[in-house]
Parts: sequence; C-alpha cells; structure tokens
Amino acid sequence: MKSWLRNLLFLIGVATVLYSIAVFFHITFSYDLRIYAALGDSAPVGNPMGVRIDAEELDSEDQASWRGKVRPQSGDLLIELAGRPVPTFEHFAREHAKLKRASFPEGTRVLSDGADPTEQTDQAPLYLIGQGTQQERWVRIKFLQANEVGEKDPDFQIAWIKLRPFPARLVLISLAWFLLKMIIFVLGAFVLWRRPTDGSARIFFLHCSVTVVAYMGCFHWINLAGNPFLFYPFVICAMLVPPLTSYLYLRFPSPHALVERWPILTPLLLFSIPTVWIVSVLSQLVWLNRLMTTDADPAFVSETLATAAWLGYTYLPMATFLFGTGLLVLIHRYFTATVPSERNQVAWILVAGILALFPLGMVLYIAYARPIEFRLGWYTQPMMFVASILFSSAYAVSITKYKLMRAGRLLNRGFLYFSVSFLAMALFCLQLALFTLWTGTENFEWINVLLVGLTSMFLLVLLGFWGDRFQKRSELRFYREKYQLDRAMRKLSRAVDRLVEPSQLLDQMLHSARDAVSAKGGLVYFRDEEEAIYLCVARVGEVHGPDQLSTEAPLIEQLNESSLLDFSRSETNLSPTRLPSLRVLEWGQIALALEVQESLQGIVILGEKEDELGEYTTEDHNFLIALIRTTCLALQGAQGHRTIAGLREDLQQKVEEIAEQRQQILFLQGELSGRMIEGENAPEELLSQEKDFKGTPLRHELRGSSPAVRRLLNDISKVAQSQTSVLIRGESGTGKELVAKAIHQNSARAEGPFVPVHCAALSAGLLESELFGHVKGAFTGADQEKIGRFELADCGTLFLDEIGDIDAATQVKLLRVLQEQSFEKVGGTKSIRVDVRLLAATHRNLEQLIREGKFREDLFYRLNVISLWTPPLRERGDDIVELALHFLRLYSSRTGKHISRISPPALEACLQYAWPGNVRQLENAIERAVVLAEGESLSLEDFPPEILRPSQPLTPAGTSPPAAVRSVQNQHPAVTSSAANLTNQIEAVEKQQLMDALSSCQGNKSKTARMLGIPRSTLFSKLKKHGIA
Repeated sequence: MKSWLRNLLFLIGVATVLYSIAVFFHITFSYDLRIYAALGDSAPVGNPMGVRIDAEELDSEDQASWRGKVRPQSGDLLIELAGRPVPTFEHFAREHAKLKRASFPEGTRVLSDGADPTEQTDQAPLYLIGQGTQQERWVRIKFLQANEVGEKDPDFQIAWIKLRPFPARLVLISLAWFLLKMIIFVLGAFVLWRRPTDGSARIFFLHCSVTVVAYMGCFHWINLAGNPFLFYPFVICAMLVPPLTSYLYLRFPSPHALVERWPILTPLLLFSIPTVWIVSVLSQLVWLNRLMTTDADPAFVSETLATAAWLGYTYLPMATFLFGTGLLVLIHRYFTATVPSERNQVAWILVAGILALFPLGMVLYIAYARPIEFRLGWYTQPMMFVASILFSSAYAVSITKYKLMRAGRLLNRGFLYFSVSFLAMALFCLQLALFTLWTGTENFEWINVLLVGLTSMFLLVLLGFWGDRFQKRSELRFYREKYQLDRAMRKLSRAVDRLVEPSQLLDQMLHSARDAVSAKGGLVYFRDEEEAIYLCVARVGEVHGPDQLSTEAPLIEQLNESSLLDFSRSETNLSPTRLPSLRVLEWGQIALALEVQESLQGIVILGEKEDELGEYTTEDHNFLIALIRTTCLALQGAQGHRTIAGLREDLQQKVEEIAEQRQQILFLQGELSGRMIEGENAPEELLSQEKDFKGTPLRHELRGSSPAVRRLLNDISKVAQSQTSVLIRGESGTGKELVAKAIHQNSARAEGPFVPVHCAALSAGLLESELFGHVKGAFTGADQEKIGRFELADCGTLFLDEIGDIDAATQVKLLRVLQEQSFEKVGGTKSIRVDVRLLAATHRNLEQLIREGKFREDLFYRLNVISLWTPPLRERGDDIVELALHFLRLYSSRTGKHISRISPPALEACLQYAWPGNVRQLENAIERAVVLAEGESLSLEDFPPEILRPSQPLTPAGTSPPAAVRSVQNQHPAVTSSAANLTNQIEAVEKQQLMDALSSCQGNKSKTARMLGIPRSTLFSKLKKHGIA
C-alpha cells in the first residue's frame, strides 16, 4: 500500500478517536434546557418568528425547574432564549449550545440562595443563584402559548428555566457502546497495520471508523447541531454507513465474484448515489452556516433547513435498499462458501443482520409515521443502539472464534488478552473520570452524581471481588490451547516413561494431538523396515483409510520435502492439480512427518477440528510440531530401550556393590575420624567402659569421647550415689539437663520421679506456685488446689534449671526447703515434708550476682556443695564428628531420607567453626542440612552460611588436621592404605557407571538421571567431580 494511503488511514483512525473524545467532553460540559425542538418543524408561523416546542421535561406543580406565571408546554412557540431571538431551529441549536459554563458572562448577577428570578427588577437573561457546587443557573425564555400563535395581539409569556447537567444515563450508555466498539476498532487497526496491502482489512477499518463517528453523532445529534465541527462529520459518516457496509460484505472473508470481475465498477455503483446525497446535504449545511454568520433573513435560514431535512428523509429509502443488498450478499456468501470457517463468519453476521431488521424497521416506521419522535431521537436511539450492539457482537465473535479476516494469525493471544483486560478496566476508569468531571462542575444535580458514583463504586467492588476469577477465565479462554498442549505433553511424557513398543507410543501421541487441537479423528502410519511399506498402527475417532501406504506414494514423497502439509484452500501453496493426488484421505485436513535420524519413519494425518473451524491456525501448527518432535525423540529413545534395560541390570549389580562399599567407607570414616582425633578406640568403646563405683555400666544420654566428657562422666559416677545438692554450671547448649538426668538415673533415686523446672520461663509469682503449689482461693484464679513440683518430686530428684534467674523472695523459701525439707503451699498453713534431692543448673556467674545483691550467698553455699562444669563444644572438638554423625542418623530417620555421610569439605568446616551455641547449635545445623540435602550426603552448601566462614580451628592440643592425619597414617598404615584403595576403586566404578549411562541415553542428562534414580543436581555434581563433560 502506498505510504500516502497508509498515512491517510492512520489519520482517519486518530480523527475517529479524537472525535469521540470531543463528543464526550461536549456533552459532559453541556447543560440540559428541559425544552426540546425538532428539525423540520421550525418554519416561522406568523409574526414574530419562533421555533415550536416539541417536548419538555418541566415540573408541573412545585416549579422546582421553572418559574413564571405559565409553564411552557409542547406546541408553544419559543421566541427568545437567554435574551436572544430563536426564529429557527438553527438559531435555537446554536443558542442552546452556548449555555455552557464558559458561556455565562463574568458580569452575570449572582443571587443569594433561595432567590426567585421572577422577582428581580432588572430581569436579566441569565442568573446565578447560590454559591459553590450548589450554584444554580437560570435562563429566561420568551414564548407564546399554542392558542396564541397567529393572533394579532398575542400575549407573550416570560418564564425562567433552571438548567441541569446532561443526563448521566445517556453518557453511560454511549460510553458502554463506545468501549465495545473500540475493541473492534483497535483489532481492525492492528490487522490493517500488520497487513496494509489487504483491501478487506482497509474496508473493515474504514467501516469501524465510520460507524463509531456515526453512532456517537446519532445519539447526541440535537446537542451537536449547534456545533458545525461536530455535526458535519456525523452527517457524512451516517450517510456512508449503508454503502460501506454493503461493500464490506462483498470483500470479506474473500472478494466476491462481482468485486473480482469489476473491481472498480462495483464500488463506483455503490458509492456514487450516496456521494451525491452527501455533497448535497453538506452544501446545504455549509450554506446554512454562512447564513448564520452573516445574520441573514430567518426565512432563508428556514428554507435551507427544510431542504437539508428533505434530503435526509429521501436518503432513508436509499439506505434501506443498500442494507437489504448487503443482507442478500451475505445470504449468497453463506450458501456458496466452501470453507467452514468462512461460512461460520458469514453466519454470525447474517444472524445479526436478520435480528437487526426489527429495530431498523422500527426506526424506518417512526421516521415516517411519527416524524417528531424520529427527529428528537428518543425512540430511534435505543433501536440504533440494539442494532449496533448486534453487529459489534457478531464481529467480536467472528474475530475471536472464527478468525475474521485471519486476525488470529496476526493478533497473538497476549495482545487479545491484554486488550480485553485493558478495556474491562477502562470502563471503570472512564466512569470515575466522568464522576470527577460532574462533581467539579457548577450547578450539578446530585441525583446524576449519585448515579455515576454508585455505578463506579459497584464496578470497583465487582472488579475487586471477581478480579481473580475474571483473570483466570480470560487466561483459560485465550490460552486454552496452551493448557491443552500442556496436558497432552504430560500424557506423552508419562507414556515415554512406561511404554516400549512404538505402536503404543504412537497411539498415545495421536490421542494427545487430537486433544491439543480438538481434531475429530486421525491416523498414524509407521514404516515397516522389512517390507518397506507404511502400516497403519494407530487410529482415533470415526475415520477410515487404507491399512498401508507405499513408500512411492505422492504424499510420502512430498513429506520427505516438507514436514507439514495443510490441505485447506487458504493455507496450502501447492498447485490445485496436485492436491487430489496428495490428499489420500478425503477427510484428512493436515499431514505431518515423523522423522527419526533424518529418515521418514511415520506419517500423522488429522481431520477437521471439532469446532468446525475448517482450517488449522499457526498456533495449531506449532503445537503439533512440538508434539511430533517429542514423539520422534521418544521413538529414538524407544529403539535403545532394550539396550538400556540390559545395561540397567549390570548397573544395578554395580550399584549394590557400591552400596556395600559405601557402608564400609562410612565405617572406616568414623573409625579414621576417631583415630585422627584421639588415636585410640572408637567412642562407643569408651562409653561402654564407663562404670560407676560399683562396677555397673553408667547410664546416660551424653555423646562424646573427648577427655573433657570422660572427666565429666567420671564426676557423675562419683556424685550420683550421694544425696548432696549439685550445682551444674556451664554455657547454654552444653547439655546441663542431660547431666542432671545422668545423676538421677545412676542414683539410688533412679526409680523415683525426675522433675525438671525451667525457672527462667516463669514469673516470680508463678514460679512460687509452681514449686510449692497453692491451696484453693490463694489468689485470683486459684479455683482448685495444686500440687507443687517439690511435692511431685518426693522420693526423687528436682532439677532447677537457670537457678540464677529466680527472685529474692523465692530464694528465701527455697533456702528453707533445703534446710528443713518442709514447706507450706501458697495461701496454706499446713507444713508439708518431702524427701527431695535438689539439682540446680545455671549459665550465669553466681558470684557476680552475689556481689550485686541479686543472689543470696547462703543459698549459693547450700547449692554449691558439689559443682559440675559442662565443657563448651569449642573445648571438646574431638566430639564434633561423633555428635554430627549421631544427629545425622537421628534426623535422617525422622525425615525418611537415606543420608549416610557428610562430605569432607562440610566436615572440615564443622571442625573449624567455633560453635558459640555449643551442641544445640550443632544439632540445629545438622537438622537444617538434612532437610535441604538432595543427595546421599551432606554438602557444604546445605549448612548455614555462618558455618562456612572460617574461625578458630578446634583440633586437639593445637594440632592441625593435616598433622593429625599424618599421625594416623604413621600409626595405622594398613587401615589407611586399604581405605584409600577401596575409595579409589569405588570412584573408578562410579565414573564408569556414569559414562555407560550417558552413552546409553545418547548424552541426555535428564534421561540419565532418571535411569540412575538420582536427582539431576546430583548427576551434574558427579559429572563435574569426575571431569565428564
């Protein structure tokens, strides 16, 4: 298309949008006089001249909208408006258009609230009553009652009319239609931009532009009549709609035979007579405008108006004839269309045209039977609205469902989805804008503002409540093929995992393809290498076809050159003479090639789509190609499936051998770790040798075999049999409660209760009640008697954790219990004696608390008969490996994971970390690593980031780990050598296993990971470890 024509169409589109916006602003800032006159009946009758009032909406009783002696009524003759004569309809329209906010002079008198304009002495043509947003505008009119018209001495009447804002309902109806029409307009513009040489696209875009301007002007033509810049475009476009519609039906979905035979004569005949009418009407309007600007005789103005009205009425039969011609063309196109999609497009628009016969027929009837109502537009506007909605809906369905003018190939799903979402929100935003405009104007009526405001708020709530549902439905509507493809690909993937035979795999692929594109049926032919033919191996739907195809068939030869053939008339580039030889199946619509290793191994043939689109879209082609490629890869994998199955058996045996060797390595790892640290027996052996003074094995839950732990266990065995109070001191997380349990379990009170109390977790009053109990009614909330912890621990052991956090009053009572072995409950007077051994623990410096007066010195001496110190983890680095392995087994069992080792870098990081949180922090770190681990060992990345930062090494006696390792190697060369050889052997077997699996899967790492039964991340780590690319 020539650049000037493209630029012209672009300017037409911009002008259409600007015109619509200008109309909205014009009517938004206009005021309604409540008195209406129609074009055609404004010829002057008698003297003076005036325009007849054809309708009015004034209050009949309370005079809220008018003031005066007599109310203006239909049939009266309007002489003056706002102090200016209105002898003709054109004068009335122009004076009415001036009644806007900016048209009131600055000197207009402003009256106080409640003032009556009829009582003013100056009788100005315009008054403003009140202030601010409640200010009212009153206009003076002069008129003759109907019975006074033609009298010699008529009695002129004066009345004041209160102006009101333009009715909101009319604006909202226009706005709703405009947004609906803009969807079609934008799509038409996009199609034209992408396909500028398409004549049908140009005509469709012009049709959209013309109908937008025509309807916007038709709905508000009385308000636009006084503005030539808005009225002339409406007249031109309104008269262009019938011939342009008929010509559009001749051009889409494909050019009609008349257009192809007479491409110039056909539009010339359609547009010649309407062009003559347009020029005639426009010349009359231009002449009318000239008469108005030169203050010509009103009689001339009236005659010109009558001529323009007559031309408009005489054009109605021509418009009816053109519309009927368009319907006949649609009917002919429907019965002659050969492509189902074209027939469906025509069907929808034809149905809209037939349904529109009723409202358009009513408009024609009203035009001749009730001309006044026709000119006012009160009855014609709803009819035109219904007809326009019918055609717009038909175009929308044809574009979205049946690809009108192949828009679906140019407008991707994302563009359509964005357009629908954007226009849905634009409706709400524009209504809010109008609401703001109304509330910002003077003299607005709250009923209109309330209508717009409530509508906007309703839409806000509606969009907020249904926003997610609308988005999901929109995505499902515009991306339904992608969801179907996703389901089909998942089904095919599952089939690839479990199927071996190509026939089963192809059957699953055919069903997936049918689901993805909604085809009615299909066949699959697969090559038989022995007989050199293609056999039918899969069938879906009620389809028929030969059981075999020769390798020399024309379809086979063509698919060797092109992997996809679409037999629809609008798609294929093949010559029509060759199509019958290629289309071996009458129902076949599309054929695809199954190529494996650059060889045609199969053919897929699909029939029409279930929704009768008649032709496959570009997206359908892409979906089918994706399925075919996946199937080809699956077929290629199926050929080596049996080979892989044999390799699996060999690999399984190797895996079992490696698993046994891993167990041996884990045992050696634990043994070597203990010997590198101590050079002595394993921790389990040391623990089994710990006994109390009677020779009985010591019972405890402590883990570790370092010297610090062995000394602690030795102290526990000594103090366990005594009845003395023990104070356990140490940092948080070092296992003070486990020490207390060990003392209890190995004491003579082992059969008695062990009652722990965490003092820091209880307030002062609650701690006293918890320790000693309380009687009923001792304090508010004491509804029943409670037994204290001392009483519960009778004949057993009471463990007070964080003893340094109790208050002074409780310390006094605690001291008395230690001295007298008796106490009273809170609120009680009865003394209770108990036999309790007290164990206390704290991480605080009690001596410092004594100096600060926060802890009783006598209580300290009473508790500190024997003190045990729990060593921090930084002082027992020898136990880190044993503790880590213990927690690894514990949390692996809890999470159901099979994690049996810690990688050397991770273990080294644990040994180098200071562990300020002691054993509790180590336990939490191992738990976190087990949860995050993906393989069979804990890697360095699984541990918390603070552990990865180097800190002070924790090797015993300042010996570095390399030195410790060398010491073990010197002391136990056989063990070290055998472990190293075993590790090397396992590494070699694992590397060979990975290489064999990769070779079997032809380098596909995802398949290799599935075959080996390990995550992909683990596979990549092992490949990197062994240097395999």
